[in-house]
Amino acid sequence: MHPVATWRGPALRAIAIALFGLVGAAGCTMVGESLTGVSLNKQKIENCIKGCNEQAESNMESEQRTHHENVEACLSLSDGSKEACLDAEGARHSAAVEEIQDGRKDCKGNCHHQGRGNAG
Repeated sequence: MHPVATWRGPALRAIAIALFGLVGAAGCTMVGESLTGVSLNKQKIENCIKGCNEQAESNMESEQRTHHENVEACLSLSDGSKEACLDAEGARHSAAVEEIQDGRKDCKGNCHHQGRGNAG
């Protein structure tokens, strides 16, 4: 197998996870309105934060699966490239986890600003 083929799959998965994280963070403002059209701001914020947490947990589970698959792929390499592969995967995984956590924080921060637009 060519060296490019061994890293192309994990790299594409990492890019896909990053895109899903961004989409998840951007979509956390969807909150249901009450039946009467009058909603309590506190309930909207709680629902939004819950959505942020659920999205981050889903992203984290996906990242853990990807990390495990990538480590298994690294372990199947020859001794000469195994260590470099594991180092690169560790760095990729750390960056992905940090991005997920940053997305969670940003999402929660946006929850507190819902409905506070300016009409001017």
